[in-house]
Amino acid sequence: MKCILFFFFAILGTISISNGQTIAPFNSLWKYFKGTQEASSPVDYWKEMNFDDSSWNVSVAPFYYGETVSGGTLIPDMQNQYSTLFSVKTL
Repeated sequence: MKCILFFFFAILGTISISNGQTIAPFNSLWKYFKGTQEASSPVDYWKEMNFDDSSWNVSVAPFYYGETVSGGTLIPDMQNQYSTLFSVKTL
């Protein structure tokens, strides 16, 4: 199952759902797309189960910039360039 999540890992770190199951653990692999433009056309298509994300980058959570974080993926060009990081994970 592909679970589409959109958020900043640097702020949220690990995310848990209500029954305590962690769905975004540190060092888990994620596909991501830098928000320098829309992630798809039409703009919401990237949220669909059949969207082809094979060209997206793959790296580990958390994603961050402008600070030091133990582990994860530094996104050095994000600051003052774009404000969105689209991310998807297959569960």
